[in-house]
Amino acid sequence: MAKNTENMDMVCRQLIADIKKGEFSPLYLLMGEEPYYPDMVCQAILDNCIAEEDRDFNQTVLYGTESNAEQVISCARRYPMMSDRQLVVLKEAQLMKDVDNLLAYCENPLDSTVLVVAMHG
Repeated sequence: MAKNTENMDMVCRQLIADIKKGEFSPLYLLMGEEPYYPDMVCQAILDNCIAEEDRDFNQTVLYGTESNAEQVISCARRYPMMSDRQLVVLKEAQLMKDVDNLLAYCENPLDSTVLVVAMHG
């Protein structure tokens, strides 16, 4: 295994350990040439961030081909419903035409939202 792969594996395992303990950052940018590690971390967040019974109201999954930055930011700025936090996941973000416009939200994210932006090679 190459050194960079070992480092990436270690970083991802630490992120997943924190996620499983309920420690979340308000923003995750998951990217890489290959989708393995970003997908692994994204799935851990999806599995652990919002209780299953609260997902209908507090979990939103969007795709770059079907969304724009305004929609993502609008979702991220909502407040959670009967929960401490909400989760917004943007998959295939590299395919969103105005992905750079997410910077405005990323500079001042809400503490009650976990925003995951996943990009692949």
